[in-house]
Amino acid sequence: MVKVLFVYANSDIQYWLPIGLASLSAYLKKHGHHVELYDSTKKSFSIIELELNAKISDLNPDLIAISSVSAGIDLAYAMAEFIKKQYDIKILFGGVHTTNAPEEVISKSFVDMVCIGEGDFALLELVTKMENKEDYFDTQNFWFKKDDAIIKNQVRPLIENLDSLPFPDRSIFDDKFTLWNDGRINSIHFMAGRGCPFDCFYCNNSNLTKMYKGKGKYVRMHSVDYVIEEIKSVLKTYGSKSDSPIKISFVDDTFTLYKKWLTEFCVRYSSEIGLPFACLTRADTVNEEILLLLKKSGCVDVSMAIETGNIHLRNKMLNRYQTDEQIINAYKTAKKIGLKTVSYNLIGIPFETKETIKETIEINKKANPDIVSASILQPYEGLPIYKICKENGFLIENTALTSSQQNKNIHLCPSNLKLPGLSNYDLKKAHDMLSLYVKYPRFLYILFDGVYYIFYYTGQRDNLKKFLDIVALYKYVGLKRFIFLVFRKIGIVHRGKC
Repeated sequence: MVKVLFVYANSDIQYWLPIGLASLSAYLKKHGHHVELYDSTKKSFSIIELELNAKISDLNPDLIAISSVSAGIDLAYAMAEFIKKQYDIKILFGGVHTTNAPEEVISKSFVDMVCIGEGDFALLELVTKMENKEDYFDTQNFWFKKDDAIIKNQVRPLIENLDSLPFPDRSIFDDKFTLWNDGRINSIHFMAGRGCPFDCFYCNNSNLTKMYKGKGKYVRMHSVDYVIEEIKSVLKTYGSKSDSPIKISFVDDTFTLYKKWLTEFCVRYSSEIGLPFACLTRADTVNEEILLLLKKSGCVDVSMAIETGNIHLRNKMLNRYQTDEQIINAYKTAKKIGLKTVSYNLIGIPFETKETIKETIEINKKANPDIVSASILQPYEGLPIYKICKENGFLIENTALTSSQQNKNIHLCPSNLKLPGLSNYDLKKAHDMLSLYVKYPRFLYILFDGVYYIFYYTGQRDNLKKFLDIVALYKYVGLKRFIFLVFRKIGIVHRGKC
């Protein structure tokens, strides 16, 4: 038996379950290996050092596997460097950032090996070889350091039958990761499949589809049986622990891809689960029939990315070939049916201007989503959008935040972009105020801009964001539910539904 310590290098301030890491743990445990987790969420680096040292000393692992997205990679590096100074243990890096930028990661002196792409079968093969004292340097999906060379193995074929995998192992995480509270309700996250057929330039799928070309079908779904049984299993374990109503959230990139699968799922879900659920999709994959099917089966929220109102930026910079009409009609149809909608938007796309931001405001006004969400584009290395930004001189080099800065300011969306005609202030204002611009009349914009200017330049942007989040929560849930949530937050109400 090999003892593996997973390290979740999370620089975010939220408890968002990394389903991929949970799946790896489940697969190793299924085959008899010992797995434990160290999670850095909401911790200062001084605390991380103390806890990591205690964890490693207690477990004495054979392998330390560190997982990180790009936003947390500097924290992951700092943790690995600390470990390497204290212990002679092999350190493996995996996750989205490592898959996109393996050359960067393997070049670090404290990294012994990297895993690229799907890790389930690959990691099991590695630890099995370690257990049997076999040479493991030919293990597919891995790059290794050996002497002064780097061995780069190709990726293996994709896992064809996802149902052969056990349910993700949520037990290694704090319950807060499974019962994720967004201020309104406890959402339990699931993935019904893997992969996305669309090639958006800012998304990891654009890299993976090329990497796995000729290696099997990229988009795969679990059977409906598998998904329903997983939900039942998780509810049995965590349902009684929830102090709020529960909503099921599917985090697949495009939940409505396959009509036959979706139809079977909706029938089974409504009769066997019956809880409200939410999903992500694309405006060009839904119609009234699909949205009605979702609504009748218990769906309450549908999230769709608009990203930008400018057709050139949407199609040429992001590779999202959707028309304004498709987007607006999808939102209007969902609203007519009675589904709440969330729009995702990107600020700071290459060649973004104040005028294109206005176009994003306008298309959101026409679509009229219930919640407007905005992010500042982060062009992570290895993705096509990174190449576009680099070739046009839009990247500010060496702007990575330290882990402590990330933990403190992650929700303020720092940017490593320098766009002609758009200052850093312009980017942040558009990000912070987009929802107000969409939801309120234009004659109020001058007031919004004045208030934002004062808060920003007096160092109170953080507090303004908190206030805007409170306003958004009130508008979404209504007065009665809002009062209940406030009372529960301050301890007057502990449990119950409202």
